[in-house]
This record gives sequence, C-alpha cells and structure tokens, in this order.
Amino acid sequence: MGADSKQTTKQKRKPVAPQPAAQNVLIDWQTPTNPASTFLSKKEVLRRIPITGPTLWNWSRTGKFPAPRYIGSRTVWVESEVIAWMKSRPTRNYKTAEGA
Repeated sequence: MGADSKQTTKQKRKPVAPQPAAQNVLIDWQTPTNPASTFLSKKEVLRRIPITGPTLWNWSRTGKFPAPRYIGSRTVWVESEVIAWMKSRPTRNYKTAEGA
C-alpha cells in the first residue's frame, strides 16, 4: 500500500453539532427527585451537616444520626435518611425585639 491508498481511506471528519448542556446532576437537598436511590459519601454528608468527621462517626454509632451503609469497601448514607434527620432538628427560637 502506498501513500495514495492512505489518502483514499482517510475521510474528512464532519463538524459535530453542539450538544445541549448537561442538566445539573446535583440534587438540591430540599427537593430531591428520588431520594431513596441516592447515596451520599462522607464528604457530601459533611458539606450538608456542619460537624467534623469524628462527630459524624460518633453520632452514627450512638444512633444520633442515620447509620451508614456499606457498598463494597465504600461507606455511604442514604440521602432520604439524612434529609429526614435534618428536617427533624428543632428550630431555634430567638428573642423578639420587644423582649430584648
């Protein structure tokens, strides 16, 4: 095969039409579309809950926070359980301007 055969088999690529932007895959914790099938890593849980890693493990072991699940060697939390825990936290009552 000579140089001529390479030129005939090589085709010019057609320009690719731009693809629409991918939808945001992050789910807002207040409006999950399917929370039962979403898992959160330790890092993702700590982004939502303002505590340290050791506190997360302590709370999980003592039942103050939902227990993690294990998928292979990975530890994950079920998003719907984390959301339910967040919603079950008491609200803080502030003094009114009149009572100060």
